[in-house]
Amino acid sequence: MTDFAASFGVGLFDGRLQLKAALSAYAVHRSSGPLEARFAASTWNQSVSILSGFYRWAVDEGYATAEPFTYRQATTFFSGVPQQVRVNLARRRQPKEHVTVKHLADDTAELFLLGLAGWTGPAARCSRAGSWRGTSAATPTRQESDYAGGPDTSRPRC
Repeated sequence: MTDFAASFGVGLFDGRLQLKAALSAYAVHRSSGPLEARFAASTWNQSVSILSGFYRWAVDEGYATAEPFTYRQATTFFSGVPQQVRVNLARRRQPKEHVTVKHLADDTAELFLLGLAGWTGPAARCSRAGSWRGTSAATPTRQESDYAGGPDTSRPRC
């Protein structure tokens, strides 16, 4: 981080705004820069935690005037006891195994697919039973039905 910040002319104990701008550019570089420079979310969060502790110490000891991070207050509960904690907003979200969706219920999957396709009206009422969720060879395409004299409105296309 220090070499990266130095390339922008920002020193280790510069003002909060300069450090925050350098940290923001560093975050972009580490999340969407060249592949060899990217950090996984867990690695980034560990780096942020270490930097946060360092700058907290530097402020307490008088080496720095402020931390380059923004925090918010959050309430956590452990064993039913609420506790106020500071949450560093520079942390990236990480996927958790317990929220991995392995399958969707049939009605949820249908709603999801209809929503993605933007289907409304009669097509939204098509039954999944015996139908494939795509273009069927038995169902003419829009160009084919238009060429044959207009779209077939007698039944919804699934």
